[in-house]
Amino acid sequence: MAYERLGGRTLDYFPCRYGGSRLIFRGPERRLAENYMAIVGGTEVFGKFMEEPFPETMELLTGRQVINLGCVNAGLEAFETDRDVFEICSNACSTVIQ
Repeated sequence: MAYERLGGRTLDYFPCRYGGSRLIFRGPERRLAENYMAIVGGTEVFGKFMEEPFPETMELLTGRQVINLGCVNAGLEAFETDRDVFEICSNACSTVIQ
């Protein structure tokens, strides 16, 4: 789509999935190491139309690995029955919910 182009190039969101989740998140996919932070939310967390979504900024500010669990047009109900997302959030040292 033309409105997703920045300076003549298209954004690559590196779409990925974690575990058996059917939801598509913004990547690139991250290895779930110790002491990571999970950020769950919709389009704003995903960072649609943004070269650098705010979870990447959080990673730079905190020095901690951040897992972007943003999903375009998703509300909280999209995540509430997803066992894989629940497990990722449960194992995170902290979780931010949009």
